[in-house]
Amino acid sequence: MDDCHQNQEIAELLALWEWCSAKLHTKWSRRRKSRNSFLLALAYVVSQPNPISPFELVKVYQRLPRPLLDRKRVATFWNVQPIPLLEACLGTFSAEAPLKSGLNDVRSRFLANSALDKIAKTMRAREKRFGPDWPTDGHHPEQEFVSLRKETTALRSALRSYLVKNHRAIDKLALEILSHGGWQLGELPASCRVRRTPPNLLNEVTRLKLWDAAHDILERYAGDRDAALEKLCSTLYRNITPSIRSSIESQGYSVDHIIDDILNFDLSVSRGEIINR
Repeated sequence: MDDCHQNQEIAELLALWEWCSAKLHTKWSRRRKSRNSFLLALAYVVSQPNPISPFELVKVYQRLPRPLLDRKRVATFWNVQPIPLLEACLGTFSAEAPLKSGLNDVRSRFLANSALDKIAKTMRAREKRFGPDWPTDGHHPEQEFVSLRKETTALRSALRSYLVKNHRAIDKLALEILSHGGWQLGELPASCRVRRTPPNLLNEVTRLKLWDAAHDILERYAGDRDAALEKLCSTLYRNITPSIRSSIESQGYSVDHIIDDILNFDLSVSRGEIINR
């Protein structure tokens, strides 16, 4: 596992423990939570093996076979994006929170762990000292990573079992969240301010194709940011062919990572810079 992917897993484990910990729970409460992250993960989970964008999911979810989330898909959701799923089940993005009480019951069994508190504080302090480039360039000692993963094993197992068991309630909750509409501007998580993929991950022809398609959308939808953002994402997803997707995934990345980087970084550079990477 490379440092970037390991840092992503560590970030999830730290956030999970900060929610659970009696001493660190206030930190969790103040943490920024993104509905967009939930929509991204949900779109991935319910549309396998041919993922669609969250924009498309919001448009078509009522026509998809029910349930959207069964036991297997909830398990997959937890495996790929546990934090947005936990946030949703705690009622962060909805009026109802039918699983909050049960989740807090699980939490009550694990919330006192001085060893985990110490590991979390040490890791967070190191990340703060390092600065904004931590997700891509930082590195925690392997021993701390192993300890963090080991110490959270029982908590993660208990949460996974509880969520899978209550898949029907999660399916209902997901439908409610989808009914509120698509991606919201200004909800991008902090991680999206850090590039997730190498600038030259795609070859020059593909980079130019995606860059040209994106700028064509920006010109046609000038003055309408909401429409432009929705059209940008759906167009970019459509232009990433199965062979391009396979190439991206074979290198350890995802189409979502590519789309995020195009929107957050590549659109602001010139055509020449895209060519000369």
